[in-house]
Amino acid sequence: MLLLISHKHTVEKCPGNEGKEAMDKHYRSLQTDVASRLGIKIIAMYTAPIQHSRFIVLQTDSFEALRDYLEPLYLIGTVDIFPVSSFSERVHNLEEGVEPAPTDYYCMTCRVNFFENEMEAHKGHKYYNQKQMEEIWPHELGGEAGGG
Repeated sequence: MLLLISHKHTVEKCPGNEGKEAMDKHYRSLQTDVASRLGIKIIAMYTAPIQHSRFIVLQTDSFEALRDYLEPLYLIGTVDIFPVSSFSERVHNLEEGVEPAPTDYYCMTCRVNFFENEMEAHKGHKYYNQKQMEEIWPHELGGEAGGG
């Protein structure tokens, strides 16, 4: 599972306040080799030093490993975990699962718009789909002859 980890701590809880050795120890605990030993793959790490925030994108299927890896962050601040996916992957999945939009019709008898799934209610009536209407009344519907 791909996760975005957001961590924030206060100025008072900043590991930098405890000196270089404490800061090195804190950051060493979050390194990729530690994550790797826990079965976690680090994709990216970012920091917003002015906001005392850190963002980690990682991949793991183990809740226990995630808990152990994030423990140093929990000790000094808050941690939010967001399951994420790549935007392009999400769009691709949506496109594959999306059905085409239903055809829009206009019933000349009832003087109403309706969709394909309502065809039975207009059986025996004179109706046109959107493309046919644009060909018949190009000026009114913005067809090739213009939208006058």
